[in-house]
Amino acid sequence: MFSSYFAAASDHLHKIGWNPLIIPGELVAERDIETVDRSTDHRMPSELRRFYLELGDAFRFEPDDSPNSTVSGWAPMRLSDHAIHNRGFSEQIEEEASREIGKPLPRVDTKLLREEAERRKRWVPFYDFTGGGDLLCLDELGRIRFYEALYWSATMDTWSFVLAESFTDFVESWSRYCFVTPGSSWASFCMGRSGIFDWSPVCFPSDVIRS
Repeated sequence: MFSSYFAAASDHLHKIGWNPLIIPGELVAERDIETVDRSTDHRMPSELRRFYLELGDAFRFEPDDSPNSTVSGWAPMRLSDHAIHNRGFSEQIEEEASREIGKPLPRVDTKLLREEAERRKRWVPFYDFTGGGDLLCLDELGRIRFYEALYWSATMDTWSFVLAESFTDFVESWSRYCFVTPGSSWASFCMGRSGIFDWSPVCFPSDVIRS
């Protein structure tokens, strides 16, 4: 299922003279995910489970492995990182919300912040485990959301941001641009955004758009 999107992206990039690399992950079995689930706040969502089972642990995709390339693609997703970031995430959300609520002059409506914090406690971080603290997450409805570490609790206008309606939708939509990341990373690109992400070509290099 998911592998076909990466194969199609690789074919297109080869045709335009790039040097894409598909780096398979280590084989993952259901028991491996069950082991991770026992150590995290929430069970891994079904779409994400299918991704790991199909493509493996630490799968990654490089759109162009040429020496002078400046583009980046699908970063490695490791089960060990998933376990780390999904252990205590709800406590992290609570700490950040409480810190803002406890200020003499909170920068947002504290009642709305409390409601937003309770929603975010059900989020599952799944991508961009490369440092910095900012993460892509699956919310309680399975939508792709952006967690901006430390700053989310002070900027209500970003709370509505939805990057994709599901994990599968995210993979399918991004595959149209051969998994070339807009900007240096998804986390930096999503910073400060609100509303529904517009998957229009303007955000991506024109030569990576495949039909």
